Amino acid sequence: MGCIDPLACNYDAGATTDDGSCDYADDICEVCALDVDGNIIIDGSGFVVDIDDDNDGVCNDDEVGGCTNLLACNYQPWATNDDGSCVVLNVELGDTIVACENSIILDAGTGFGSYNFSSYEWSTGETTSTINVTESGLYTVNVTSETDCENTIQDLDGFTYGGSFNGSAYYLSSDETLWDEANETANALGGHLVVITSEEEQDFLFNSFNDECWDSWIGLTNSNYTNSPTDGWEWVNGEPFSFNNWNNNEPSNDGLQATMYCGSGTWNDANINEARSFIVEFACESEVLCQATDSIYVNFSELVLIETHTDVSCFNGSDGSYEIIIELGGETTISTLTD
Repeated sequence: MGCIDPLACNYDAGATTDDGSCDYADDICEVCALDVDGNIIIDGSGFVVDIDDDNDGVCNDDEVGGCTNLLACNYQPWATNDDGSCVVLNVELGDTIVACENSIILDAGTGFGSYNFSSYEWSTGETTSTINVTESGLYTVNVTSETDCENTIQDLDGFTYGGSFNGSAYYLSSDETLWDEANETANALGGHLVVITSEEEQDFLFNSFNDECWDSWIGLTNSNYTNSPTDGWEWVNGEPFSFNNWNNNEPSNDGLQATMYCGSGTWNDANINEARSFIVEFACESEVLCQATDSIYVNFSELVLIETHTDVSCFNGSDGSYEIIIELGGETTISTLTD
């Protein structure tokens, strides 16, 4: 008695009658356990292994570290596993202020960490980093930081960051792979294989990666083998194919996908079955806003000292008591006199 289905993780080759105990991996983030030699277990002792430790639907080997906090200035939409790098904007006005002066300046500062404040909105309607207040009350400021690719795009495991250009960030893979796999990986990360639409962008990529690779896949593909530099070539994101930088005598009918020679920046059509590094392009907003708010209470008339004196002598005797009240912004007065 046992599991007699060879597809089950607990398959028992010695069993002749199925007892309904078969256990199957879901082929997503579950696999069948192997023995110490890496072989399939067939004696009925096999079991299902979960390879999604955090149960987020992304298998362990496919996890991408980064910032997953939507409120962070450096939120990375392709990240599946938070790596602790998130930076949430913060502004501090301090503790409640009891003021002796007739006015006081509130200062929201100029930034937090590497993020500069680009705008201010006070509850008074003012839009400067500092304001002068003369009345007691609660004051609130909302600050905004406008960030760009350099802040929102950071380290990506298995890739070298090449910088940002015109609203995009670029990464070069450390591993070499086939074009189809490179394309799938780029899409899974939330980007696409690089699309080069101008000489300026081409020059940027050349300067960024010329010392990092030999020949890397780009997002240019064709449905037919061709020697034509224009006919049938399409970018993976659908942008018009209006710029090209083919090497001499290329394309040469070698393949349906294109590569970029990192040492020259020129292109070549290549065999899809040859493994190469690849360049991923991520779109990033030129002005990604993150915000923070803080409040402070200011008091210009807080009672700060009360003194009570007893056995007061007016004529060499104990005639009564009096109470002195000192108020900020006011004069010291005798408010109570008893006899």
